[in-house]
Amino acid sequence: MTLQSFDSVVDLKSAVTETGVTCDSDQISRGEGYKESLKCGDNVWLTVFDGPEDKQARIETYEKQQSTYVQGENWVVVAPQTTLDKVTG
Repeated sequence: MTLQSFDSVVDLKSAVTETGVTCDSDQISRGEGYKESLKCGDNVWLTVFDGPEDKQARIETYEKQQSTYVQGENWVVVAPQTTLDKVTG
Protein backbone atom coordinates (compact mmCIF):
# COMPACT_ATOMS: atom_id res chain seq x y z
CA MET A 1 0.00 0.00 0.00
CA THR A 2 2.86 2.41 0.76
CA LEU A 3 3.82 2.64 -2.91
CA GLN A 4 0.31 3.63 -3.98
CA SER A 5 -0.88 7.12 -4.75
CA PHE A 6 -4.46 8.23 -4.02
CA ASP A 7 -6.59 10.79 -5.85
CA SER A 8 -8.69 11.54 -2.78
CA VAL A 9 -8.85 10.89 0.95
CA VAL A 10 -11.94 8.74 0.25
CA ASP A 11 -9.77 6.40 -1.83
CA LEU A 12 -7.17 6.34 0.96
CA LYS A 13 -9.90 5.60 3.51
CA SER A 14 -11.06 2.68 1.39
CA ALA A 15 -7.57 1.18 1.28
CA VAL A 16 -7.03 1.72 5.02
CA THR A 17 -10.37 0.18 6.05
CA GLU A 18 -9.58 -2.88 3.91
CA THR A 19 -6.67 -3.51 6.32
CA GLY A 20 -9.07 -3.69 9.27
CA VAL A 21 -8.82 -0.12 10.53
CA THR A 22 -12.18 1.41 11.45
CA CYS A 23 -13.12 4.79 9.98
CA ASP A 24 -16.72 5.86 10.43
CA SER A 25 -16.27 9.51 9.49
CA ASP A 26 -17.06 11.17 6.18
CA GLN A 27 -16.13 14.69 7.33
CA ILE A 28 -13.52 15.67 4.75
CA SER A 29 -11.59 18.85 5.40
CA ARG A 30 -9.54 20.81 2.89
CA GLY A 31 -6.90 23.31 3.85
CA GLU A 32 -3.61 24.95 3.20
CA GLY A 33 -0.71 22.53 3.03
CA TYR A 34 -2.79 19.50 2.08
CA LYS A 35 -5.42 18.45 -0.45
CA GLU A 36 -7.83 16.55 1.82
CA SER A 37 -7.85 15.20 5.36
CA LEU A 38 -10.17 12.90 7.29
CA LYS A 39 -10.27 12.16 11.02
CA CYS A 40 -11.12 8.54 11.84
CA GLY A 41 -11.79 8.33 15.55
CA ASP A 42 -9.73 10.04 18.22
CA ASN A 43 -6.23 9.12 17.13
CA VAL A 44 -6.30 8.35 13.40
CA TRP A 45 -5.87 10.96 10.66
CA LEU A 46 -5.73 10.32 6.91
CA THR A 47 -4.26 13.04 4.70
CA VAL A 48 -3.71 13.31 0.94
CA PHE A 49 -1.33 15.97 -0.41
CA ASP A 50 -1.08 17.96 -3.65
CA GLY A 51 2.70 17.71 -3.82
CA PRO A 52 5.81 16.32 -2.14
CA GLU A 53 6.77 19.66 -0.56
CA ASP A 54 3.46 19.86 1.32
CA LYS A 55 3.78 16.25 2.46
CA GLN A 56 7.36 16.76 3.66
CA ALA A 57 6.45 19.90 5.61
CA ARG A 58 3.65 18.02 7.38
CA ILE A 59 5.94 15.07 8.15
CA GLU A 60 8.43 17.43 9.78
CA THR A 61 5.59 18.64 12.03
CA TYR A 62 4.62 15.06 12.91
CA GLU A 63 8.23 14.28 13.81
CA LYS A 64 8.47 17.35 16.07
CA GLN A 65 5.26 16.20 17.79
CA GLN A 66 6.67 12.65 17.99
CA SER A 67 3.58 11.31 16.21
CA THR A 68 3.67 7.83 14.71
CA TYR A 69 2.79 7.71 11.04
CA VAL A 70 3.15 5.81 7.80
CA GLN A 71 3.52 7.52 4.44
CA GLY A 72 3.06 6.72 0.78
CA GLU A 73 3.46 8.45 -2.54
CA ASN A 74 1.16 11.40 -1.74
CA TRP A 75 -0.43 10.52 1.60
CA VAL A 76 0.15 10.06 5.32
CA VAL A 77 -1.74 8.10 7.97
CA VAL A 78 -1.11 9.28 11.54
CA ALA A 79 -2.18 6.77 14.17
CA PRO A 80 -1.03 4.74 17.16
CA GLN A 81 1.60 2.15 16.22
CA THR A 82 -0.82 -0.77 16.64
CA THR A 83 -3.08 0.77 13.99
CA LEU A 84 -0.14 1.51 11.69
CA ASP A 85 0.92 -2.14 11.97
CA LYS A 86 -2.43 -3.10 10.43
CA VAL A 87 -1.97 -0.59 7.60
CA THR A 88 1.54 -1.77 6.75
CA GLY A 89 0.95 -5.44 7.62
